[in-house]
Amino acid sequence: VAPSNSITEAMKAKKYDMILSMPTDNYPSYKDIEGYEILGRPELAYTYIGFKLGKWDTEAGKVAYNPEAKMANKSLRQAMGYAIDNNAVGEKFYNGLRQAANTLVPPAVFSDFSNKDLVGYSKQDIEKANKLLDDAGYEKKDGEDFRRDPEGNELTIKFASMSGGETAEPLAQYYIDCWKEIGLNVELTTGRLIEFNSFYDKLKNDDPEVDVYQAAWGLSSDPSQSGLYGESAAFNYTRFASEEHTKLLDKIDSEESFDSEYRAKAFQEWQEYASDEAYVIPTLFRDQVLPVNTEVTNFDWGYDTQVYPWSTVGKTAAK
Repeated sequence: VAPSNSITEAMKAKKYDMILSMPTDNYPSYKDIEGYEILGRPELAYTYIGFKLGKWDTEAGKVAYNPEAKMANKSLRQAMGYAIDNNAVGEKFYNGLRQAANTLVPPAVFSDFSNKDLVGYSKQDIEKANKLLDDAGYEKKDGEDFRRDPEGNELTIKFASMSGGETAEPLAQYYIDCWKEIGLNVELTTGRLIEFNSFYDKLKNDDPEVDVYQAAWGLSSDPSQSGLYGESAAFNYTRFASEEHTKLLDKIDSEESFDSEYRAKAFQEWQEYASDEAYVIPTLFRDQVLPVNTEVTNFDWGYDTQVYPWSTVGKTAAK
């Protein structure tokens, strides 16, 4: 394991033949280093904005959704999604190696199930965001900079985001600035970025100082969504649940879903419902890169490779 701040120098010294899990936020610093070929592929992962909507009921072993939670108004969540320009984020913060996400099912591996026609929140729409808030009663009083809640109370939204990497702080500030543009007063939980383990402790323990958070999911090859968003899933950090939501998730994993067409339709229905409810807003699909020494031969990094890649890999004689 090598620290990310020294890996570029290690590449220049030809210390490694392959570098797995290479950070992409500093891609320009190593993309042209001589002696390496940079392989790339879509990452089986996505970044998202989550909204805290309840707590975990330990005794019942399931989420306890709170319809009175600060972020329970669907229009508020949708507006916060439309306020962000994720295409700009992918281009400016990640050198084009991330792209605006339209759904919670990445097309990289799940092409049969990903709803490619769903727009979701992949396009910024400030006008629509403002209208959603206006219509839902989030209004400003004369002379005030920020909107109040529909009852007329001051509204401060606590946003949790992780520390780490060169983009973490400017990206978190970008989101806050976008939400300020539509009149929402959003502040960082604890007043600063949060270390990885502390961040997830806050999510797992339903810290009341977290209203909104930014995180990511790395996915397995099983496209089922129940383990992340089901009513009895501990990983359902938003704590969202509804009768209709559970019904749609059950259809995806039902006996009828052994029929691929039935399952694909079930996935489409769930993605449309999840997008409308906006308890989680997908922000970015991700590309991952793998620097490989040009002396390495016969290595296949594709998801669809027909052979175990390490069984064929070799290396030419060093020059």
